[in-house]
Amino acid sequence: MARINKNLSKGLLVHSFAGLVVFWLLLASPGGGGIACAGQLLFDGVPVDITTTTNEDLVIAPGTSGNTQIGDATGTNTNATSNDDLHITGILETDGAAYLNSATTLGDSTSDTITVTGYLGSHFIPAADSTYDFGSSSLAWRYLYVDIISGYNAALALNPASGYSLTGSVTKSAATGNEVAYDLAATINKATSGNYTGLQLNVTQTSAPGADDRLLDLQVASVSMFRVDNAGNVTAAGTISGGAFDLTGTTANTFTINNDGTAATSELALGIAGTTGGKISTGAGNLVIDSSGGTIDIDDGTIDLSTQTVDVTLNAAADALNFDSNTLSIDAATNRVGIGTITPQAEFDVNGDILIRKQKSIAITTDAATSDFNHSIYFDQDNNVMNFKEWTTFKWTNTSPAADVEIMTLTPTTGLNVLNDDASNNTVTDILTIQHSSTAAVAAGIGTGLSFQVEDAGGLEEQASIDTVLTTVTEAAENADMVFKVNQAGTISELMKLDAANDRVSVSGDLTITGAFTPATIGAFTAAGTIDMNTNIITNIGNGGTDFVAATGALNLADDLTLAAGADLTMSSGAGLYSQTYTGTATPMTLTANSMTTGSGISITANGLSTGNGISISSTSTAADAYKLVNLSSSGAAAAGKDRYGVYSSLTGTGTGINYAGYFTASGATTNYAIYATGNPSADVANVYSENTGSDGTAGTFVSTATGAGSGAKGIYVRNDGRDDVAAHIETNNANATAQTLYITNNSTQTP
Repeated sequence: MARINKNLSKGLLVHSFAGLVVFWLLLASPGGGGIACAGQLLFDGVPVDITTTTNEDLVIAPGTSGNTQIGDATGTNTNATSNDDLHITGILETDGAAYLNSATTLGDSTSDTITVTGYLGSHFIPAADSTYDFGSSSLAWRYLYVDIISGYNAALALNPASGYSLTGSVTKSAATGNEVAYDLAATINKATSGNYTGLQLNVTQTSAPGADDRLLDLQVASVSMFRVDNAGNVTAAGTISGGAFDLTGTTANTFTINNDGTAATSELALGIAGTTGGKISTGAGNLVIDSSGGTIDIDDGTIDLSTQTVDVTLNAAADALNFDSNTLSIDAATNRVGIGTITPQAEFDVNGDILIRKQKSIAITTDAATSDFNHSIYFDQDNNVMNFKEWTTFKWTNTSPAADVEIMTLTPTTGLNVLNDDASNNTVTDILTIQHSSTAAVAAGIGTGLSFQVEDAGGLEEQASIDTVLTTVTEAAENADMVFKVNQAGTISELMKLDAANDRVSVSGDLTITGAFTPATIGAFTAAGTIDMNTNIITNIGNGGTDFVAATGALNLADDLTLAAGADLTMSSGAGLYSQTYTGTATPMTLTANSMTTGSGISITANGLSTGNGISISSTSTAADAYKLVNLSSSGAAAAGKDRYGVYSSLTGTGTGINYAGYFTASGATTNYAIYATGNPSADVANVYSENTGSDGTAGTFVSTATGAGSGAKGIYVRNDGRDDVAAHIETNNANATAQTLYITNNSTQTP
């Protein structure tokens, strides 16, 4: 290596080829024998080539803390400060490719200008996402020529500077085929919930004093075709077409809704659900709705005309306005209104019923200028009353058979008078008809009636009524009751009823008949109260096999009750009693049955008897004379071989208890006989005869118990005054070998 000493002149001028060799020697590669020295190498006037041999590198390595500088211009070396850095004070120009393999900074101040003359051959990608801007608010790029602008991880925002607009111009010039100037597409993929909007234009009006502010304006050749103003009004110059309709505005002053360009048959929806709705209005003049011979249908449930007074002008013709197929018709030619008719014969003609609600009145006056409600009909719904105010007389007249015949008159003093003047002279004519029908299925109990209202101390109240009530509603098999009710002690109560089902007249109170009542036959006669008969007036009860029945009341006769021969007096099943308190002294009840040969004169059946008495006869008489409480007597010659019984008792009850065919007690007197038998028997005839045919060893044919404490108490006392040889005879004849012939016990305190 060639080495240049320190004392070498700082300026070395080489003018020959030999000097170039010396420079080469001085700039030999490290370790190659060159001489290192400080200073400058100046090549003046000659070209300089620095080359190395094949595969040798040219290394310029300044010393520690130094750097390599090209150019001698004064510059600020801010970043190239190490011996591995290169500082160029002038222009760096390369004809070949330039590779900057590390971080690169272009310019060190905003006054530096970077000019890219060539084209970028790679992506233009920032080092950090959503961090760096392309241009600034003060220095913007003019045109951006791209095919696709895509936002990633954020909404794509186009924000013009304040005071400027977002504008765009598209030129389409294809000779054939369809073209789209602006094509926006969106893919919506919502997994669970939420709404979306395809295109939203939001204008904030901080101040909008203009008269024609528009949210949207679509133009063709600078002519507005479709616009939406800031109030939401839509204006279209042509036709707005949908899937099943068109909105046509091509005809002057005409806006047509149709589905084929001609026929107006589609639907126009105004407003949004939940808001105040839409509006159809004219700037001035009339609004004409013409269905061209069709109908105008209003599907909403309410027509609101409350915003102002509305005058409706009709065609001056009959039936100028018709509601619901003659429900209401207005005859504008005669100024009449018809309900249920299209040819009203008066100013208000109703062909049907009239219902007036809320206790309103109908005023009738001869004064056309005022409303006089003094003579009116007032409907009092709370009290179910129709009041005729200040009307004194009501007259209904007829024109046939004679003109102006008063068929019904009603006045406060004479009441209601009804006249039917016709040619009938031998038939009954219904003058007054009262009806009652039901909207539900009829059942027993439905009826109609007349209520009689009379004022008492508490006011006007119901005092009586006549009701007709169905008890059987089957067609062609109906039965009806006519019920008469009156006010009894403040309560409306039934007093009499005509009972069709049972063919009877029922009276709940007393029935008093003062005159003769002798029909050929009388049917069933039922009284719930008392029947008073002052004379022997009912003489034919039961003639036709009918009955006389006294129900829950009493039958009071002032004289005899005589039944016709062969008639029965029967009490129906129930809890009624045959009861009489007799105050006479003769025989109160007599039954003569001399013609009876079989059967029983009196028969009483008491199958439900438990602790009571089938027949009970009692007396508490203290008379001194002897009397018989039960007197049974029989006389007359008996046929040969026929037995007679004055008293015959048969008891066949089963069970473990004791059966007593006859049980007699006597007490209280000095001498008491439970059974006293006397007679004049002939041979082999006993006054008391007892026979037991039972097989039970404990059965007693004749049992007598004396419970008295006196010394004369006798269980069985037999006395025979007819014969002297036999004072007492007891005979037993037992079929059972173990039967006791005579069994005597003494439970008294005396010696037997």
